[in-house]
Amino acid sequence: MSVLPSKKLVFSIRSFSKPQNKECRETGKKKNLIFKTSLLLLAAFLLTVVPSIAQEEDYAPFEVFAGYNLIHYDVEGSGNDININGWNVAFTRNINSIYGIKIEVAGAYKSREVIGITIKDSIHSFMAGPQFGTQLNEHVRVFEHVLVGFTKDKWSAMAVGLSGEDNCFSMTFGGGLDWKIADNLAIRAPQFDYYVVKGDSRWYNNIRVSAGIVFKFGK
Repeated sequence: MSVLPSKKLVFSIRSFSKPQNKECRETGKKKNLIFKTSLLLLAAFLLTVVPSIAQEEDYAPFEVFAGYNLIHYDVEGSGNDININGWNVAFTRNINSIYGIKIEVAGAYKSREVIGITIKDSIHSFMAGPQFGTQLNEHVRVFEHVLVGFTKDKWSAMAVGLSGEDNCFSMTFGGGLDWKIADNLAIRAPQFDYYVVKGDSRWYNNIRVSAGIVFKFGK
């Protein structure tokens, strides 16, 4: 992904000013482990406990989500975090009240400076996979999904004449809550995802948060 080459550039620039901090790398690994563990516990809860307390529902065959997207990157060795803002749109075809197939497209953009050099990132992901949902009560529905696809990334540091574009395999595991505000309308807040991208012969572990509006059709 384009953030990956730009991370390399950041590391190269910072290597002249200060050494990498082993403690920062260890902290980043601990944060990723805690987040992955939390998502696994959430998945277990949604797949076991929640169905036992779920209510019968008249589900909508089609859902469209549109909203805000925040991706959080931990830049290993620098001790700094990168937050990239953008958008997230998803279409879900619900087969029944529990299972559905989701297609998601998302984008995020960032312009930042490192010792006077401007680095611009643009990330677009295209993923699809199963979604599982359960109606807890009249107003609250929980869901989780496992999406697989690719991330298209562009990056540039024009001041030093560097730019590039990458297509990387990516996956996301997560879930969230939908709060019903009308028969065909809900607020999704929040949605949390563990977002991983394969690049440069290694996996990059990221956190993604989304929120927005869900439109339901076909009842």
